[in-house]
Amino acid sequence: MAGISRPHRLDLGGQRFGRWVVSERRQVGSRGEISWFCRCDCGVERFVKAQALRNGRSASCGCLALEMRVRHGMEGSPVYDAWAHMIQRCENPKNRYYPDYGARGVTVFSAWRADFLTFYRDMGERPSSRHSLGRIDNDGNYEPGNCRWETTKQQMRNRRNTRWLEFNGERRPLGEWAEIKGLPAKIVKDRLWNGWSVEETLTLPYPTNRWARRQT
Repeated sequence: MAGISRPHRLDLGGQRFGRWVVSERRQVGSRGEISWFCRCDCGVERFVKAQALRNGRSASCGCLALEMRVRHGMEGSPVYDAWAHMIQRCENPKNRYYPDYGARGVTVFSAWRADFLTFYRDMGERPSSRHSLGRIDNDGNYEPGNCRWETTKQQMRNRRNTRWLEFNGERRPLGEWAEIKGLPAKIVKDRLWNGWSVEETLTLPYPTNRWARRQT
């Protein structure tokens, strides 16, 4: 209709995505998808779909992947697999774990996404075969400061439905506090359910019932 303008399309001209530098030239495909003319740091030039640039699926003409294979020789290693699976969980809608990661808005730090070696330098080797990549804040992204190598026990305690308790300025999962204080986790849960404060729950010895607590 006259007087109604179409929404402004996102201008990627002049921006860098991995090794791609976007020019001002763009083209529209038969299905309406936008592609931008890009130049790779190695000199290769081609049109790249805007969506592939923005979601990190295209970070170079292919030279980056080739260079990584030649440079570090770590494809197939546990650390490399953790890196690759991290990206799949966050970016591939067909991945079985995508609903719990990418669909929830969890993303991968751009420098890690573009370069495995950057991820490797930040995270280092797995401490043991019992460790896997985990996030400290399950609502946060895969990024420096929010990732660590975790044991299965740590990951079980750090699920989205994990109950966290703050005591003496420290925030830990309920199960971890129970272990530190030498209390059965069920007793900690029962005490809290019965209205005990966090301090009472973690400091009073077991067995101690609510009646005995009131007599002190």
